[in-house]
Amino acid sequence: MAPQAGAKAYGFGAWGVTNFNGFAESFSETYTSAASSAAIPSTKLVPGDAFIVVTTAGIWRKSS
Repeated sequence: MAPQAGAKAYGFGAWGVTNFNGFAESFSETYTSAASSAAIPSTKLVPGDAFIVVTTAGIWRKSS
C-alpha cells in the first residue's frame, strides 16, 4: 500500500474492523505523527489490517 500525493499512512496490523471501529478518535489521533509517506510492503499486510491515512492538510481517516 503506497500513500499518494503527499499523504501518509500508519498500519496498526490485524486488529480487525470491529476492534478498530471501537477506538475513540483521540486514540487514532495519537498515531498521526507516526504515519509515513513510505509504502507499506505487501509482506506486512495481513487480512483484517487497520490503517490511518493522513492527508497533506493534516486530516486523518481510519480504514481497514
